[in-house]
Amino acid sequence: MAKGPKVTIKVKSFVADIRNGASDKALVEKYTLTEAMLPKIFDQLIAGGHITEDELTNRTFFESTQDVMDLFTFPGPKNFD
Repeated sequence: MAKGPKVTIKVKSFVADIRNGASDKALVEKYTLTEAMLPKIFDQLIAGGHITEDELTNRTFFESTQDVMDLFTFPGPKNFD
């Protein structure tokens, strides 16, 4: 089974960014993550007692459709008007 790239993240810095309102897009960019890594990291932080589920529930995950589009590659034109 192939594994993705290993990324080292400083927990205190990552948690501080979450608590300071960093968006998913900002976290992905700052820590050079893939979109699949972020939920796994959140799960690890909860399991380790670094953050609570409530902290994640209260977050704004994406500010706009454009934020989502910037993270993923969609087939076809990018016109949603």
